Amino acid sequence: MTTGLMKSSLTSNKLYRKCIGKPKTHPAHIRYVKYRNIYNKLKQIAKTTYYANQLNTFKNDSKKHGIY
Repeated sequence: MTTGLMKSSLTSNKLYRKCIGKPKTHPAHIRYVKYRNIYNKLKQIAKTTYYANQLNTFKNDSKKHGIY
């Protein structure tokens, strides 16, 4: 994980702690859900990019890429 994603994870956790026990219509809960959705999209993009780079780097040697 990049440092940016790690900071985003901490922010997401803080927002989650603030929204616990509040109704779904509360601004804190809405803010958390929006942030969580963006964070999850970024995590998925980072993961896809990482594995695409790994496969491209070791495309000629299937033993080295470590992805089965």
